[in-house]
Amino acid sequence: MPDFWVPIFLSLGLALISSMTLVFVGNLFAFWIFFSKGVRGLLIRVLVNLPLVLPPTVMGFYFLVAFSPNTWVGHVFGELGFPLVFSFQGLVLASVIFGLPFMVNPLISSIESLPEAFTELGVVMNRKPVFIYRKMLLPHAERGLIAGAMMTFAHTLGEFGLILMIGGNIPGRTRVAAIEIYNKVIAMDYAHAHLLSGVMLGISVLTLGLIFFWFKKNRSETLW
Repeated sequence: MPDFWVPIFLSLGLALISSMTLVFVGNLFAFWIFFSKGVRGLLIRVLVNLPLVLPPTVMGFYFLVAFSPNTWVGHVFGELGFPLVFSFQGLVLASVIFGLPFMVNPLISSIESLPEAFTELGVVMNRKPVFIYRKMLLPHAERGLIAGAMMTFAHTLGEFGLILMIGGNIPGRTRVAAIEIYNKVIAMDYAHAHLLSGVMLGISVLTLGLIFFWFKKNRSETLW
């Protein structure tokens, strides 16, 4: 594979793996939020939405500290052969955490917009919360799930600060397109910066076009 395409495919791979992982992780947090009341539910919402207000470099710094081999998290993953600092797997884990609000918020909004009869029927039938969520709520929240996956893909595709902090600038491993463009600009290699930026611009326009097309196509449909 020519060196030109490596950062682009790294960016696409990171965005795809992160969004697919968040489909499962996001459901877990949406379940906790929906069935948690009072302070606990509020605390979970605050933690999930922290990436929306914290600068990516701040999040990246804390991830860098938390994923260090000197911590138990970094040590455990390192012993398993998956070091988290300056590695692709570390980028995936950080991107999943940083992308939580973009997955959870559309999903929980879709679930909370459902009639209360769904939940009440499950309670009357003496079903457990896990059953109510998986069998009675989630099948009718498909739009929120797909929207969340699309948004996390688009968001991860354009991330820079977080990736630079936790992944560094390692060719073929953590040097995604955004960082490669930065390198080319610093080196005053504007020709390659233009080419990379043009490709990423095209991918971003296509991604957003698909998202808005899907929203428009499904906007008038009912949940039934």
